[in-house]
Amino acid sequence: MKKSLIIATTAVMAIGAGCAVSQKARDVKTRGFLKNYSQLEKGKEDQAHYVYINKNVNFKKYTKIYFKPIEVWKSKDSDLNEIKKADIQALVNYFTASITRELKGEYKFVDKPGPGVMTLRLALTDAKGSNVPMDIIGHIVPIGLGVSIIKKVATGAHSFVGKAGVEGELLDSESGKRLAAFVDERVGALNYTDMGRKWSDTQDSFDYWAKLLRKRLDEMKKR
Repeated sequence: MKKSLIIATTAVMAIGAGCAVSQKARDVKTRGFLKNYSQLEKGKEDQAHYVYINKNVNFKKYTKIYFKPIEVWKSKDSDLNEIKKADIQALVNYFTASITRELKGEYKFVDKPGPGVMTLRLALTDAKGSNVPMDIIGHIVPIGLGVSIIKKVATGAHSFVGKAGVEGELLDSESGKRLAAFVDERVGALNYTDMGRKWSDTQDSFDYWAKLLRKRLDEMKKR
């Protein structure tokens, strides 16, 4: 039994080594932070669930970002309601640092609106930490892995993994004109590097969104 478990564990880890650390959730709910969702369209595979980009904007003229404090948007069915305030603040701090790290090389961060300044508004709309003991079982023990894979097929998410939801928009800081907007949710994947850390899936989602935001801004500036 012990030998078979070791073999199964080794095989599973080899399979999971190339998997993404977080992945797009199957569905996402709008939570009300953006107020107006009529402009958003369903995103492609490499985009957020819902996306809007103003194609009439010259993004090259924006060289600065007014990054407003990330809000925590708790709807009635959000898992954020079950998280301690200290943990939520730690998540917000991590998300803020991740966004800042990705954008600061290209944009100057300012503390007020002005010419050439984009306002970045973000809200954490959902978050859930992984169930660490059960997550390990779901990753390694063959029967647990099998159940997790079945759940993934049925619901779009593995068993006991974490998740995160976000809504955000970029505005012209002076006129308030919307430049871009997005709504997304991501869940944990079969990732053995971060296995055992409660908030790793949530933080991986933050890092993904930060990199994706930088990528999209770079693309829009080249149009």
